[in-house]
Amino acid sequence: MSFYRLEVPVKGILYPAGNQLPDKELVCYRRKIQYMLRSLRQTQKMPDNGRIFVSFPEGILKRKILASDLNVYAEAGQVYGAIEIETTDPMTSEEESKICDYLQQQFSKGWGNWFHQKPIPIGDKTLVISFQEPSAYVFTKKKYEITDIAHPKYPWLHRIRALVHVGDVARGDLGGYVESEENLSQGGHCWIYDDAIACECAAVIEEGCLLNASVARDNAVICGDAMLFDKASAEDYSCLLNGVVKDAARIAGNAVIKAADNREAPVIRGNSNIYGTVCGRFYINDIVLPREKLINPTEDMIVLENGKRDVLVKQRKLKSPEQRKNKENREYTHQTRGMGER
Repeated sequence: MSFYRLEVPVKGILYPAGNQLPDKELVCYRRKIQYMLRSLRQTQKMPDNGRIFVSFPEGILKRKILASDLNVYAEAGQVYGAIEIETTDPMTSEEESKICDYLQQQFSKGWGNWFHQKPIPIGDKTLVISFQEPSAYVFTKKKYEITDIAHPKYPWLHRIRALVHVGDVARGDLGGYVESEENLSQGGHCWIYDDAIACECAAVIEEGCLLNASVARDNAVICGDAMLFDKASAEDYSCLLNGVVKDAARIAGNAVIKAADNREAPVIRGNSNIYGTVCGRFYINDIVLPREKLINPTEDMIVLENGKRDVLVKQRKLKSPEQRKNKENREYTHQTRGMGER
């Protein structure tokens, strides 16, 4: 996924006086404005809380747009509005021009005044807002920026700040620490939370996440829907494609942690040290040696803990032909979607 943000001016009028509020006063109502925007009805075809793309022409470009969001934020005593767009793939310069032309048409048709129909109660008064046409149509194409907030122990690392909404991360939220933009992709919903660190040549991409005080370093890759929690670490040339690594667990060397074809993924925890390959539904608090491959194609959970091995068998009920067919269809859809994404 790729993210785009177009900043637009926001104006507010407070009734019954009917006076336009100065920016420094409008700032006081930012949260109420945001609540109103969040409550707007979504369209059926895609999340579009400002209904700005309702009349966008059908075609490849519209199918590329996953969601459109409206937000307001305050900075330096002023209120700013933003049209945020999430797409399946980066837009070409021609596609960006088409979006800008369309937005310009919408503003000329009065789209920005549509919010007069959504008055915001302020005590015994009423606030009405409008989005004004920007003086220039320039997209910000990054989902985050690297701030000047340095790590207290490692001053070459700096916190990130979201420039748009990314999953459960709101615009303006601070994230963890990176050394450069190479450590966290500007695409997808990948994120670094809390005091987690991605540094050196490590990369967090796709839907991967670092949380708490976890660390990805060297040439480690965190991708897919994988999560690194607590004080866990990914080092060397390890690759976490799916699953969870938590506690003080460590993946290193050429370790590969991934889901099996049935989408079941490992949980690595405790003081584990993983150097080999773990694929499928495992629960591990142990050591996996280099070149050792643990592959579980079943839905049973295989437990490796302190040198002992056990199996937690998943109880399965008999399924009717219709239920089996539905399951096969879901698996086929998942596989074909994955092939398309690659």
